[in-house]
Amino acid sequence: MKRKQFRASGSTGSSPNDSAASLHTAGLRHFQAGRFAVAEERIRRALALEPEHADSLYLAGLLQAQADKIDGAIDFIARAIRIRQDNPDYFSDLGSLLARRNRHAEAQKSFLHRAQAQAGRRRCLGQTWRSLAPTEELPGRATRL
Repeated sequence: MKRKQFRASGSTGSSPNDSAASLHTAGLRHFQAGRFAVAEERIRRALALEPEHADSLYLAGLLQAQADKIDGAIDFIARAIRIRQDNPDYFSDLGSLLARRNRHAEAQKSFLHRAQAQAGRRRCLGQTWRSLAPTEELPGRATRL
């Protein structure tokens, strides 16, 4: 099918077998390219398949923020955080949005949670690094004799 025929057929460029994760990935690519309407459509479909898909909820929040719908953005990102508390970006963006609404005490809590989530990621990375390399091979550490 030629490009014009494909567009005329009403196809969205995705199959009915798409997963929430694949729709989220497509939505993220469209968001990054500035195609916000298409990104929103993909994210809506992802959330219809999996309403608790944290990354899609987060991206829905970013899309709301981009459209200057701050209260909607806060709601979506807060939902993403309730599902997944280990992503520092969620907390950072929520804090920024709360600050825009002059909800400074809540913003401060969100930024604190961001720092804690970031520290948790660093600890995990350090533990993973230590488990993969013997002590004498770790950079910045004295080697055993």
